[in-house]
Amino acid sequence: MTRWSLFVKTLALCIALAGLGLGGWWIARRVGLNTRRDTAIAQFGAQTAQDAPCAQGIRRDTLLVNFPATFFVGKPGDLVNGDSVDVVPASQSISVFYNSTFGAMRTITTVVMPDLLPPNLTFIPLGNPQTVDTLAPLIRKAGRVIVATATDAGTDIRFAGCLGAENQSPPVVYDAIIGDRLLLTGWRLAGNSDAGVLTLTLNWHVQAPDLDDVGVFIQVFDTSGNLIVETRGYPLAGASPSRLWRLGDQWRDAHVIHVNNTAVLNGNYRILVGLYTTADGQLLHAYDLAGKRLPGDMVTINTAVK
Repeated sequence: MTRWSLFVKTLALCIALAGLGLGGWWIARRVGLNTRRDTAIAQFGAQTAQDAPCAQGIRRDTLLVNFPATFFVGKPGDLVNGDSVDVVPASQSISVFYNSTFGAMRTITTVVMPDLLPPNLTFIPLGNPQTVDTLAPLIRKAGRVIVATATDAGTDIRFAGCLGAENQSPPVVYDAIIGDRLLLTGWRLAGNSDAGVLTLTLNWHVQAPDLDDVGVFIQVFDTSGNLIVETRGYPLAGASPSRLWRLGDQWRDAHVIHVNNTAVLNGNYRILVGLYTTADGQLLHAYDLAGKRLPGDMVTINTAVK
């Protein structure tokens, strides 16, 4: 009996010590995540004028999506650069939170989708993670979409794009028509040599509805024709896949390209852009305004970095 009593006491002590260790880890993890959250919000507040919302002249409200509720419970009324900030807990769906918290008259003009969990996290928070489909109605209302991601080097936060207009007639002049589906109607390039990145913002007009899932293929070459970097990915950093776009939509789609080449960052480069179907990776046919098929089905962008 004494032996069993000692065993029970030892087991209880082990459980208690494990609980304390887990509790300490939990607290440390929560503090780390909240610190990252605060950093991301501060960086968001410092967004430059080039990332101004598509919707101008109205009060801006910010919706932070997918912070795990176990680490941070949203507090409506947090302020970022004059914006009202609300957080959707991971344990609650966007539709429930949106309807119960905001009401029908609430205007959301910025959606921030943070992935602030540290890399290689072994603990998966309980909750109801949001998807691009559940986000779609809010993305359509947002003046801009911001994506914040935790990296080993810190928190990376960037403008991903926005819906500029709906139900628009096709423009008479455009740069390319790709797959008879999307018109490329313009672009903007910005370089940051200190950060080693190019930001390429593409303007798309939806020519045909019910798009298959397509991604954006980007290649960057130096003036000698050497391939420096290439990227593939969904529009708006995956926040709004093309299958959710509608006829007459005009989208602003920003891509951050990491480039470790000073000459390219200073404007000496050539960029090719195309669209591919994610199902098979094949590039869609691309044509210029005159109906001539573009070499390699890629649009050439030679605009100098601003």
